[in-house]
Amino acid sequence: MLDEFASDYLGGPGLGRDVRAEFRVLSSVRVLGEGVDTAECDAVLFSDARGSMVDTVGAGAVHVRHAGGLGSVGTHPLGAWIADQRRYYTAGTLEASRVAELEKLGMVWSVHPSAWDAGLDVARSYAAVHGHFLPAASVVWESIPLGVWAKKNRAAARKATENAERRAAGDTGLSYSGELPESRMEALADVDPGWCPAWEIGWQRSYRLALAHVRA
Repeated sequence: MLDEFASDYLGGPGLGRDVRAEFRVLSSVRVLGEGVDTAECDAVLFSDARGSMVDTVGAGAVHVRHAGGLGSVGTHPLGAWIADQRRYYTAGTLEASRVAELEKLGMVWSVHPSAWDAGLDVARSYAAVHGHFLPAASVVWESIPLGVWAKKNRAAARKATENAERRAAGDTGLSYSGELPESRMEALADVDPGWCPAWEIGWQRSYRLALAHVRA
């Protein structure tokens, strides 16, 4: 199994196509030699699994360690504290002011950021060729289901915008779960400012194509 994760692309029976390694997760693994309590390891994500298998597993172990060892700063279990903040954020119980402060520090709310980074790279590639980032849901680009990726992120961005308006109006108790962080919305807006219109995506795509034709 680890041989599959030691390459740029993953294939095999049942997949039907190659999938970039950044988008795959190896779950329920036993990590040895790193002092990790395997009960605390939900998964090991291989963001760059082209090194030796020993190095790869070791890097994954360091990444998922929740407390102690390299997860500490001095005597403070920083890894455990960060894991707690992510859990509170997902549950919607982390105060908005604290969310903002952590995001200023570059907080990554997902424990699998490399899949996002890889998706963003593919989004940039698509936009460079097409002049927009408005792929149809069926679009596959560089062996990645980019249309589905974009659709999920648009839904998360719209949810974040809607909830922000409700919070500003005094609505309390709204969960942050499922919202796209502001930093990611900004990253996608850098790719294409019109990537997530309030109206139907097909109209926006047609408009952008018409605009490009007029300007050509």
